[in-house]
Amino acid sequence: MKVVVTGAGEKLGKWVVKDLTRAGYDVRGTDFKSVREKYTRADLKDYGQVCKVIKGTDAIVHLSTLPDMVPAVPQVVFREKLLVDFAVFEAFKDLNISRLIWASSMGVLGSKQIQYFPIDETHPSLPVSAYAMAKYLAEKLVKLYQKNSRQTFTGLRFPRLFEPEDYWQVPTFWSGRERERIKEEMWAYCDVRDASQACLLALEKVGSGEIYNIAADDTLMPDKSQELIRKHFPGVGIRRGLKDWGSVISTEKARSKLGYKPCYSWRNVLDEDGQQKDKTEERVARINLE
Repeated sequence: MKVVVTGAGEKLGKWVVKDLTRAGYDVRGTDFKSVREKYTRADLKDYGQVCKVIKGTDAIVHLSTLPDMVPAVPQVVFREKLLVDFAVFEAFKDLNISRLIWASSMGVLGSKQIQYFPIDETHPSLPVSAYAMAKYLAEKLVKLYQKNSRQTFTGLRFPRLFEPEDYWQVPTFWSGRERERIKEEMWAYCDVRDASQACLLALEKVGSGEIYNIAADDTLMPDKSQELIRKHFPGVGIRRGLKDWGSVISTEKARSKLGYKPCYSWRNVLDEDGQQKDKTEERVARINLE
């Protein structure tokens, strides 16, 4: 099967390209900057360029984020991101490609009107940032496309992504401004290797065209999850199934329908004081919090 990966040179994209290639897929990568000769440079806001890149492929894994040169101005961020997603969706539809896996964001949930924990895919969304609003509208667009075609659109909501070498940053979220910022993100994160696994699973599950939460099994905080909720979201109900340091984002739907099972955690790299543990054969060991 031929697969095009957009954002192939970015944090998640490069892992997805590697994992899909290992799995036997014929992978073509595209990026806004040609970081490798084998990647095609393309402006994904341009419908014509998108069509040229994806023509003849069987599936698309759309992971492209905003280029570094895009200024952090809400109006620009909103316009750029929505135009990219729309152009990719339109080209996918018009060329009648069978499957599209695309990266949404956990930011679509917002944090202002949380009704219950753990948060699943049926929870109402109230995005507050320009980027999250663009992702929210992209999810709405996908529903329209899905109703009008037999093609499969599968959306994966990702939180903050960590590569193995990023885990040293975790203690910086435990105090000051970063602690408040990560609260707005529901203390969620995901290892890029687990995120890449989710992309592969979604690609292999024919007819899995829905939205899925994808996250690690735990939070970024050393505090227990129920303590965090009581302190920062007093009065919000806690449903069954939330244990100790478990993620407040539910991934049950992805587990049951895609077979997703996160394997990595910062807790196997750092201790509760934020100090690196003794190195093991695998620097970021697998974890099972169940």
